[in-house]
Amino acid sequence: MKHTETPATGDICFFTARESEIIAHLKEGLASKEIAKKLAISTLTVSRHRQNMMRKTGAKNCTELVCKIKEFSLYGCAKK
Repeated sequence: MKHTETPATGDICFFTARESEIIAHLKEGLASKEIAKKLAISTLTVSRHRQNMMRKTGAKNCTELVCKIKEFSLYGCAKK
């Protein structure tokens, strides 16, 4: 797991390798079904990862999650 402190909040982000893969696809604008197909996992698994990332970042919805991911990526918190 990658642990990185974000300068803006001082929080620690914990994204797994799989979450980082999903982040890359979310940043491309792919839907859960498309991500699941590319990663050969179920859409439920993608949704669970997305829920975990929302909890970790404090995002209230998917749009906010993508915005936070982009913000954190600038600081190396998620893989680009």
